[in-house]
Amino acid sequence: MKKVFLSLLFFIISSFIFADIAINPNNKFYSDAKNWETKGIITNIPQLRPYPVKVIKSILNTVIENGDEKDSKLAQFYLDKYFSKSFNFSVEIGDNAKISNDETKNMFFIHPEIFGSVGLVQFLDFNYKLGILAQNKSVKEREILPEYIYSAKNIYNDPVTIGPMEANLDMLTNLSIGNEKMYGLFGIYKVGYGPFIGDSVMLNGSQFHSGNFSFVYNAEKWSYSKLVSALSHSIKNGNDKFSEFKPEKFLGFHSLKFSPIKQFSVSYFEAAVFSNRFDPCYFLPVPYMVLQGMYGASDNAVNGLIFEYKPFDRLAISSTFSFDDVDVNGLAKGDFNTRLKVAMQIGANYVPKTSFVNNLALDYTLITPYTYSHSHPQMEFDPSNPFDIADHYNIDNYSTQRTNLGTRLPPNSDRIQFKGSFTPVDRLKIDIETAFIRHANIAESFTDQEAMDYIDANINLGEDRFSTDGSIWTSPMTDPSSTRNNFLAQDHKMYVFQLGFDLEYELERHKWGGLLLNFGYMFEYIYNKGVDSNIYTLAQSNPTEAKEKWVANFHNVVNNYMTISLKYIY
Repeated sequence: MKKVFLSLLFFIISSFIFADIAINPNNKFYSDAKNWETKGIITNIPQLRPYPVKVIKSILNTVIENGDEKDSKLAQFYLDKYFSKSFNFSVEIGDNAKISNDETKNMFFIHPEIFGSVGLVQFLDFNYKLGILAQNKSVKEREILPEYIYSAKNIYNDPVTIGPMEANLDMLTNLSIGNEKMYGLFGIYKVGYGPFIGDSVMLNGSQFHSGNFSFVYNAEKWSYSKLVSALSHSIKNGNDKFSEFKPEKFLGFHSLKFSPIKQFSVSYFEAAVFSNRFDPCYFLPVPYMVLQGMYGASDNAVNGLIFEYKPFDRLAISSTFSFDDVDVNGLAKGDFNTRLKVAMQIGANYVPKTSFVNNLALDYTLITPYTYSHSHPQMEFDPSNPFDIADHYNIDNYSTQRTNLGTRLPPNSDRIQFKGSFTPVDRLKIDIETAFIRHANIAESFTDQEAMDYIDANINLGEDRFSTDGSIWTSPMTDPSSTRNNFLAQDHKMYVFQLGFDLEYELERHKWGGLLLNFGYMFEYIYNKGVDSNIYTLAQSNPTEAKEKWVANFHNVVNNYMTISLKYIY
């Protein structure tokens, strides 16, 4: 590990251009690009994020030329910040705290970084983001994050420990080939997809990083996106240590978008998670449903539609529908409580003429029970002999390294969310966000026989491998719950209310560099915390008593999250 750090230090010293913007799908540029598209300054931006440098520069130059004074100034700011110097680095010092009604946790951190883009030839760029995150080892970052929020870092979790501190590598890389219209990206980075920035029912952009190959062709009236990713699969149904995750899990994804008129577009997408083999067929531009027919429908296939409509400039209405497993015959008979594994996200983004308001966004997200979970369809669940299926249980669910690839919400949940972004003065950005979330545990709908099947399977296996916490790690293994929808139909629900803001002020850049100050706060109230815990475990032998104990552990939680940091950029 020490050799790795020395190699990293040498690479940092010998690096070139600052370009986090070309490798991080959560960079604020992508929110601003969405707003510019909503205003009509740019059109038909790629759906798959991040973008290569050439696409980003093309967008910024278009905004400088065609935008109003505010937009042109912001685009020029991005060009100056990310592409004006041949050597840039940053050091951030800060503190994250979680203050609850039952505990207080604090994480102090120091985070030096280098971002770079090296233009090798006219059509080839190497992009990287390399850093070290040093923090007090007594607290892990995931312990101080709000409910259903993932880390923005890219930690490799092989720390060097020095006294009370530990240090991890934080790094991403990709290689871009092509031009503004057609390009490929290869590397290790996070991927976002769709019209919603920050979360998505397909690729949310904040999931754990993966090894990716992507291809995009972006024409005026249509576009095609292709992605193949190497993921990490769990051997303990999400309860693994980081060192226990295994390879040989892959994601195939592609999307076709049509824009017949400027105001409207429709997209069709498909995704499939598969394991225990590397399948080059998923590189082909063919329907994944056809590939499913070749393998006995054993892969975890998802498809869906996106509709985007702009009734007028400054307002964009978007909707995404994802279909995992649907009993079409049942629906045709009018049975809406049949098997229905789907996710949906509908929202609007409005960019008012008021100069200090960047945008106002409202969206609603829904995910039904069992969506994105998966177990091998050709293997029977036998509680008396669960060993074979245990090795395949949820290997192909829609996740990597404990994080959902789709929406961050667990199955059997919904959320209404509002976001607003404001710039009252130059270089001061204020983002506000509020969300109300409902979640129920599908395992509460188990019959006593279903509950005993899970209990017996875990007892015979000797560990709680078969989850009953209602998350993406709970798969439909037994009837009748697996054939019913039961969306939020349980007696007990967990409610989450979140309200927060983020202040970011960046001083004007000078020859000596610049300073970025950040302060964030979020209030969170969770009613019935514990609904998302396992109901039936090997420690229980009676379903009724297990459920009573589960309910008795419910409690309400008040959390306050605060972050403050100072970042020097040269």
